[in-house]
Amino acid sequence: MTNAHSLYAGFDLGGTKISMTLADRRGEVVRREKLKTPSNISTAGGMGVAGNVITLIARSGFLPDIAAMTFAIAGYSNKSELYDFEQTLRAEFSNVKSLNFMPDYKIFLHSDWSDFTIEKENGGDNAVKAIIICGTGSVVMACAKNESGAYEVHKIFGGGPVTSDPGSGFDLGLRFLRRYGIECALGTLDERVYGIARASGYEDIASMAEETRLTGPGAASRIAAFAPLMLEVSENVEGTPYFEETLAAARNIAMGMRHIFKNNLKNPIDKPVKILFNGSVLLRSEFYRNIMKEYLKSYINAPKIDFFEVTEDVSLICARYSIEMCPED
Repeated sequence: MTNAHSLYAGFDLGGTKISMTLADRRGEVVRREKLKTPSNISTAGGMGVAGNVITLIARSGFLPDIAAMTFAIAGYSNKSELYDFEQTLRAEFSNVKSLNFMPDYKIFLHSDWSDFTIEKENGGDNAVKAIIICGTGSVVMACAKNESGAYEVHKIFGGGPVTSDPGSGFDLGLRFLRRYGIECALGTLDERVYGIARASGYEDIASMAEETRLTGPGAASRIAAFAPLMLEVSENVEGTPYFEETLAAARNIAMGMRHIFKNNLKNPIDKPVKILFNGSVLLRSEFYRNIMKEYLKSYINAPKIDFFEVTEDVSLICARYSIEMCPED
């Protein structure tokens, strides 16, 4: 049993799912829910995602008990869809004391990094914190203290999966589809590659083309769903171009990190670096993670690099942020 306005909600709106965590004032989890649906406002539409959020909350039965909500939003750069999303929820939840909207990657700056796994502990408060998200789109962000002691945040990519987000599930999926389609047309498709595709339920290129219609909600997510095929082929089939395509995808996002360090951070080589990985492509593939780590080590001349991985649902971080933003009466 809970009292009115005694719970705090956090929502992770990624490219393929919505997750919700409800926590009490102490941060203890009361309920968790997940809805597997496209939830990037750029691809599924702001009002569509808002409707899914409303459904999730209504299904929980806890709406009268929620004091604050925080939404970590993928596709935040789409201002028109963001406006529709925000206004729909502000109208629907007008009795909620605090509604907070932020890009999905920024929530990590408000988190306790001890929540995440790490290979070796090192760095302290003066470490440069960097975040690499490889979901449906991708983004790189880094922050460090400046000479006055304030944190400076620098970001690259995040403008949309087609034009600016390398290394993502969309990027890998699109690379796979293009390469596979070309090889099918030329009659040069490796039987081993075909075997992996067939084992995943794709008998021919026509079935893939039907899966990847570029119109309607979820188009980017449907293309990103082919990323695991790209990684499986790259890891297990020698002598094909797919491995080089995978290296190119990882290298581009690592170059984004190098760009931030070279152009925005003063003397980063004098500080340890903490890099947090998030996104389904990185978290589900140790093979791809190791490729990314090797590029980052070669591109960032830091004395020490620690690699963290997200082990908990980002919605829990959002729920904690809701508590911070809603002080007790």
